[in-house]
Amino acid sequence: MPASKSMMKRILSLFMIVLMTAVFAFALGKALTPVTYADFYNHEMNLLEDSGTEIDLLMVGDSRLYSSFDARIFEEELGLDNVVVASTASQPICGSYYIMKDMIERMKPKKILLGLDCGEMMEEDKVQGMMLVIDRLSRKNKLEMFRHCFYGTDLFYMLDLYRYRNNLDDLFDNIWARKAMVANNWVQEDDGDSYYCYKGFIYRHGSVETGNMPMYSHSTFSEDSILPTNVEYLNRCIQLCRDNNIELELLSAPTTVMRMYYVDHYDEAVKYYQRVADENGLVYHNLNYLMDRETILPDEMMCDYNHTNGEGAKVVSRLYAEILKKEAAGEDVSGYFYPTYEDFLESVHRIVATDAKIKREGDSINLTLRSLHNPDVKVLYQVETGNGEVLIPWTEKTEHAISKNIEQIKVIARSESDDIGRAYQIYDLKNY
Repeated sequence: MPASKSMMKRILSLFMIVLMTAVFAFALGKALTPVTYADFYNHEMNLLEDSGTEIDLLMVGDSRLYSSFDARIFEEELGLDNVVVASTASQPICGSYYIMKDMIERMKPKKILLGLDCGEMMEEDKVQGMMLVIDRLSRKNKLEMFRHCFYGTDLFYMLDLYRYRNNLDDLFDNIWARKAMVANNWVQEDDGDSYYCYKGFIYRHGSVETGNMPMYSHSTFSEDSILPTNVEYLNRCIQLCRDNNIELELLSAPTTVMRMYYVDHYDEAVKYYQRVADENGLVYHNLNYLMDRETILPDEMMCDYNHTNGEGAKVVSRLYAEILKKEAAGEDVSGYFYPTYEDFLESVHRIVATDAKIKREGDSINLTLRSLHNPDVKVLYQVETGNGEVLIPWTEKTEHAISKNIEQIKVIARSESDDIGRAYQIYDLKNY
């Protein structure tokens, strides 16, 4: 009997140690968690859910949606009570499915717009992108997404202490920031960069000068590279809406003209999504094909190579709300869009971007120059120092070598006739 009591005491002690360790890990994990857009989004969604409110229009997708679509404008223009932008950075299609599922269970939306990117169907899910989705789900769907989308050591991300293990130096800053968020009535202050604005819309500052668009994110669309898992989740999104009698529409939110040029076979991605829509009796709109988009949405209305800024969002939101309104009234809205990629290309009358690959070799720096433009444009390049001294005069050649002692260069591209504008990039060579 004494031995039995001793064993029970040991088991109880072990249980208490495990329990205290778990409580400590949970508390420390929460303290390490920074304030994010998800905090403001979840606060608003909880208020809507608690009030028994249904969502009139739900927009689901990646960061191009939360940058481009101001929910306030859609509510105003369409006469709706609740428009929600449920999107995250790098949101995979499986994440879109779980957000749709979660919001349908909580506040059954009447209509859903599902954003699809040209490379989304070919990309493997990234843990960081999926975690941003997890942050916005109710507990049941968090666990379901973990069970179906996370494998092996990725499951450690269920623990905030593991996920934010590098934030120990920011522990007290995070605690004060969370207290300030509550004290400020869950309103995020504008820090001059970006801030959470309203029902998922993120207002972003910044502007890119036309002719100075950096060339980022080169990729190739190929149906042969589409992952079966992504196709499965896209089909599940469609079926989810069908099962719940929710109107679904597919769309591609605006990116830059540079990125459209920089994705090989971009038009094939558009054709793929159009075929998916046609096969399922859905509407698909690509807002990159907006008529006169060079005038409507110039680079100055982009905050970077892939997202509109706040002013661009106003333009896109009003125009897309107008399209949705006319569409709902049974009107033909095809006139708002270029019918094909070729038609869109014909509307672009400039060098979209230029770029230099830079490599140090011995006593010189080797440059490989390139640019994005329509096939009929013959391009010349010039390279200058930071103070305007010409190093390489106008030439068709793209391979050059310059002195390694030069600190800064400006690469300029223009057409042979110099009649369609110029593009340029500035490089600090000390970074290479």
